[in-house]
Amino acid sequence: AKTEFQNAIRLDASSVKAYSNLGITMEALGDGAEALKNYTKAIQLEDQQKQHRSEWPYIYLSSFYNRQRNATEALTYARKAMQINPRSDTVYFEMAKAYRTRRELQKSADAARNAIEINPQAPDYYYVLGLVLRELGNQKESAEALAKYAQLQHPSGDVRLEHAVQEPLIAPEPH
Repeated sequence: AKTEFQNAIRLDASSVKAYSNLGITMEALGDGAEALKNYTKAIQLEDQQKQHRSEWPYIYLSSFYNRQRNATEALTYARKAMQINPRSDTVYFEMAKAYRTRRELQKSADAARNAIEINPQAPDYYYVLGLVLRELGNQKESAEALAKYAQLQHPSGDVRLEHAVQEPLIAPEPH
């Protein structure tokens, strides 16, 4: 994929999607610096758009910073995405993760609930909400959110509460 996106950029150096996708690819290959460079270029190009703007380049960079546990930068780009599309469930989800990292648990829960209100079929939204509610001491609602997560993950009834490495059960300690 890396070569294909590089070729796409050679053919159209103003392609926001090509830079965004190259950023995703480079991050998957473990090259965070190159990923950041491409995400940033995508945003520079997106900022030049007059019409048909997309929140996605900002979401990708917000998500990148969330994976780096840099909540301040994650929130900066999520807020920029929110200005373009205030009804984006993905933006609220990135905000929920960033607020959780910052230990702003009520804001995290509110953002997760907003994401769920927009898209109630995304299992990860319930997972993060469940974790935050547990940290807030609301065990009943936490259990309900985690049960909904499990149900959406395994609609056949094969329920196991597991999740990908990107979202640990315990938020990292603040630095």
